[in-house]
Order: sequence, then C-alpha cells, then structure tokens
Amino acid sequence: MSTIDPLSSFQLILMHIGGRFLKFKVTPVQEKILDNKITQSLIFYSLLVFSTKSLSKGLLILIMSYLLLFIFTNEGSKYNLIPKKWLIENKFIEEEYISDKELYKKKIKEFT
Repeated sequence: MSTIDPLSSFQLILMHIGGRFLKFKVTPVQEKILDNKITQSLIFYSLLVFSTKSLSKGLLILIMSYLLLFIFTNEGSKYNLIPKKWLIENKFIEEEYISDKELYKKKIKEFT
C-alpha cells in the first residue's frame, strides 16, 4: 500500500482551483501563438508528463490522442471511423447519402 504525498494533493487542489478561476489576458500575438497546433501539443504534453510523471507515457498518450482527434474521428480525414451515414443524417456533411449497396449496383449497371 502506498502513501499519498500531501504536497502532491495540495498541488492538485491548487491546479484545479487555478484552472477554473484564473483569467489570463493575452495579446493578439500571444493568442495566435497559442492557436498553433505545435504549441498546443507542447502544452498538452507538459500536462501529461506532469500527471503521469513519465516522459514515455506522456508521449504515448499524446500520440494516441493525436490519432483519435485528428485522424480517426475527424470527418475530413481519409481514415475517419465515423460512419458517413451518421455524419450526413446529423448534418455534419452536406451530401446526399448513397449506401454502399446502391453504389455497387450503380457501378455494375455502368459496366453492363
């Protein structure tokens, strides 16, 4: 059984309070820098390393998050896992839905 470090608990409480109630005023240049994907990734990675206390675990979680957010659940990605029918029905994509079966029949008719 491990003991809980009181200083870590205190830091965690302060981080939650500070993240909720502190307001930072940033200049337009700073806002542009913070909107950069690389800057956001570095900030996210530093938070992951702080919470996991491991560089390798933080990097692994960062890579998994990147894959999920920007590749597998991004409707504009080639490797999107979200069904196209659902995206069209919920009006995330402005297209007419044609099922794979209908596309297959249409292609067969073109060849015959």
